[in-house]
Amino acid sequence: MGLLEIDDELPTKPLKELVKLYLDKAYLSKHEKAKLIENGVRLSRYGKKKYVFDFLVINEDLGEIIGIDVKEWRRSIGVNVIRKFGAKVQDSGVSYGILVGTEFSEIARKRVPKNVILLSKGELISILRTL
Repeated sequence: MGLLEIDDELPTKPLKELVKLYLDKAYLSKHEKAKLIENGVRLSRYGKKKYVFDFLVINEDLGEIIGIDVKEWRRSIGVNVIRKFGAKVQDSGVSYGILVGTEFSEIARKRVPKNVILLSKGELISILRTL
């Protein structure tokens, strides 16, 4: 299978699979001691609540933990989802969070908390094609 064929398959792959491919190629390959945990659980700062992330990336060398959630929805992701994700990131004590979605509303993109990065499926595919 050639590179062009793989390129053409990217839009049809499930979003979680694209995220995992991105993490393998762009992050884990550059950070030897980084670990990827699927369905990673973090306790809240006060230990009263459990938060599950689709992916947790733990990089002990950099002292960071990245929480990643994937929303493969048929509609745009709005402000409330992003706000809740920001609160989850804050309360779980991860360094920052990446919310990956099929699409984000324009208003939602303007109201992103400082500890959250939004990444759409189209942006992710573009990044993967450059790797």
